[in-house]
Amino acid sequence: MRVSEICRYCGGVIRLVPAEKVYQAATERLKQQRQWIYQCQNCNARVGCHRDSKRPLGNVANEVLRLKRVREGDLLLDRSLKPGQWRSLTEEELLLLTGPLSG
Repeated sequence: MRVSEICRYCGGVIRLVPAEKVYQAATERLKQQRQWIYQCQNCNARVGCHRDSKRPLGNVANEVLRLKRVREGDLLLDRSLKPGQWRSLTEEELLLLTGPLSG
């Protein structure tokens, strides 16, 4: 599969960049060291590559097309958190995920 050189969303140039440039501090946690990503220089639409190669995994997609989890079971996720942020769950939220513990 070949990646287009022109972004279909904004018409920008798509370049092959190191994953470290995209994921920054999260690179190690995401196990993306020494990996490559095709990324639009204008709108940041992107697609990853197969491990240890520069062959794309698919087509370049922008943020709108990416899966965004909004709930886990009965628990609605906190929309005030930015990508990469987290917070501890309350006891009520834990109960929604695990159900009442019998003991």
